[in-house]
Amino acid sequence: MKNVPLEISQEIDGTWVGIAQIGNANDPHSYSVFGNTLQEVRDLVAEVEAGALGILNINFIEVFINDRVDGSVAL
Repeated sequence: MKNVPLEISQEIDGTWVGIAQIGNANDPHSYSVFGNTLQEVRDLVAEVEAGALGILNINFIEVFINDRVDGSVAL
């Protein structure tokens, strides 16, 4: 099982975004998911974990990101 951090943040308009780097050094690419609620993002991520995109043995670990007004990021 490959555990991959999924960086989750809530946008200023209230929507939720999750981004994960699912590739590797030789084949870098990311997975992005968008939802109106945190639960919607979690439901979409669960579909991917179940194999909906053809990616097997992947588990996303939620990491919540809070963007600050000064542009820095608090983890």
